[in-house]
Amino acid sequence: MSLEFILRNRLNFLAPIIVLMAAVPAQAQTTWRGLEVAPENRCSTYSSGDYSYRSSLEDDLVAMLGGVYSPYTGEWFDSKARTDIEHIVARSEAHDSGLCSASVEARREFASDPLNLTLADPGTNRDRKSDKDAADWLPDLNRCWFANRVLKVKLKYRLSVDRDEAEALEAVLAGCMNFALVVHPPDAGPLSGIYVSASVREALLIVQDYHGATISLSLPYELDPSGELVPGVWGYSTERMEEAPAGYERFFPDATAVLLPDPE
Repeated sequence: MSLEFILRNRLNFLAPIIVLMAAVPAQAQTTWRGLEVAPENRCSTYSSGDYSYRSSLEDDLVAMLGGVYSPYTGEWFDSKARTDIEHIVARSEAHDSGLCSASVEARREFASDPLNLTLADPGTNRDRKSDKDAADWLPDLNRCWFANRVLKVKLKYRLSVDRDEAEALEAVLAGCMNFALVVHPPDAGPLSGIYVSASVREALLIVQDYHGATISLSLPYELDPSGELVPGVWGYSTERMEEAPAGYERFFPDATAVLLPDPE
């Protein structure tokens, strides 16, 4: 299988997303994409203690993202001490959208669900986004991924959406080509780039700084009978690299974004 075939047929998960914005009114709807459209309602007192979660979840997020990275701003950080665990659907907003009538166990399950977690700088997490929904705040980057995650989380926990939020989310989702998370590499060192090996059926994203520190994300793949590429599970490594991997061809330029497919 040639690299040209892979590049030609699978740009939809390795190439940058083009987002076209289109709004679909939700004013006449009682449901939107499977969610009840209703005003927020605080049917019981909100307490952040009911939505507690373990701090070690941050390590899981770092591994998933390939480093201390915020999808909202495309920033890489030198320490997880410089980021917060961020709830994509804010805990208090989820409380007012249905979890106010749920058990404490259900609330804590929600607060610890990786589907609803990412990393963000404290200024974004605590001030700019805080408990706002999509009608009042959208990230600078990864809006398709963000809007789709909000929808997935609300469907999973049977939460409602108000009309303004539904319209804001629909304006994003209606123009999305896919919902992958875009990882924007930091300032790239000499080995940074995307590499593909047709013989071992693996793609690598290598991000290296000018001091040689390296983050490597690997994605194995298989081809189904129709020739379509079926991606496997992302791997993550921080081993220092002195030279490009043998048997792989680099065919994207430095600083090209990589897409992490959203889980089904």
